[in-house]
Amino acid sequence: MKAAAALATALLLALAPARPLRAESLAPAEMRVAAVQAVAAGRPDLALAMASSLLARDPGDQTALQVRARALRDLGRNAEAEAAARETWASADSPADRYRAAMLVAQALASAEKRTRAQFWLRRAAQNAPTEQMRDLAIRDFRYVRARNPFSASLNFSIAPTSNANGGSTQDTFELFGLPLTLNGAAKALSGVQFAGSAQLRYRLKESARAKTDLNLGLQHTTYRLSDSARTAAPGVEGSDFAYSAITGGIAREWITGDGLARAFTGWHLDFGQNWYGGEVLSRFAELGADRRFALNRTTLLRVAAEAEVLRRFDGRAANARSLTLDATLFRALPTGGQLSFGVVAERSLSDRFDLDYSRASVAASWRLAKPVLGAEVTLRAEMGLRDFENSPYRAGGRRDVSQGLGVDLFFANRDFYGFAPTVTFQGTRRDSNVDLYDTRNLGLQIGIRSVF
Repeated sequence: MKAAAALATALLLALAPARPLRAESLAPAEMRVAAVQAVAAGRPDLALAMASSLLARDPGDQTALQVRARALRDLGRNAEAEAAARETWASADSPADRYRAAMLVAQALASAEKRTRAQFWLRRAAQNAPTEQMRDLAIRDFRYVRARNPFSASLNFSIAPTSNANGGSTQDTFELFGLPLTLNGAAKALSGVQFAGSAQLRYRLKESARAKTDLNLGLQHTTYRLSDSARTAAPGVEGSDFAYSAITGGIAREWITGDGLARAFTGWHLDFGQNWYGGEVLSRFAELGADRRFALNRTTLLRVAAEAEVLRRFDGRAANARSLTLDATLFRALPTGGQLSFGVVAERSLSDRFDLDYSRASVAASWRLAKPVLGAEVTLRAEMGLRDFENSPYRAGGRRDVSQGLGVDLFFANRDFYGFAPTVTFQGTRRDSNVDLYDTRNLGLQIGIRSVF
């Protein structure tokens, strides 16, 4: 501290060698340099005095405003530092000044352990950064603060035209034990627009170098606006009749074992939830799951997981179901860049209600391209599944559904605003069943947003 004080004093003397060591005796330009150097030298008290003198001459002096905010923070006066930094932001009239002001607000908030608000201001800083280097610094600080924030929130919104808002059949008729029956309009596929939003909230209860425990809350809502043709085909039916909502909350624990290639991440979670369909309670459930992620080699990662669920359904005839799901996914980084993944899932659900008693198996693959295409990061997806129901009220011998899906995800990471960039997803799915009532097709274009950092 003595060396820092000596350096700051030497700087002042160098600026005004023939005058007494008084701030008032320095020209404004000289005082600005001295104030900045005093902060760098670890003399926030001296920097604050000079910044106050400069602001008495010119309340809009950007350098003085920035020095005052930084000096107050270094003195541990975080509330005053935040207020001073906000004043700096309010008077900033260039991207560089707005960047520095936003960084100062974020630093004051982070020092006061108000990390969620600090993250917002770091997004502002990144948005106003005049150079890529300054933007990278803001993003680095954002990730640093986020890693130390016990609270996190992930928000997703999307809008998508859809050819099948209600999951209806593509057939006009179906057979009931050999007798043809005509489907009404509401049972057939209805087109429209899907509006969806979700939030994942996390609060970290405990964390060490190799373990963490979180409380989680998930919220989801999807609703529809039907097209004119759909409303004509199904009079009196509204898009909200097919709205789906869900809330899930629980606790999760993850820990690390081993090091290097032997490093593995193991975790478990316990969740409880409820969902609604068309505004009415659909089901309540409890889930217990476990997973493990580990490297097979330097380019290949394997994730295996198991989940048990107990579910109570309330639509139609109330019934219980118990299910066990096993899945495994292999991720491989390609030598030329990009990534391949391949996954398999197997599920068995047991219930005395026919539509909840089934076996399911599916496979899925994705390929994330190494280089952007027309400015977008591209991921190609494909999946196929089989669901087998032992019994069906519509035909003897049970029911069997075969589903297929193809999709393309585009992420325009270089078109972000405040760190959020647009996503575009093209997706087509089809389900073919030996009960015509369950034949479905759906084509959709989904537009959403995602965080870049």
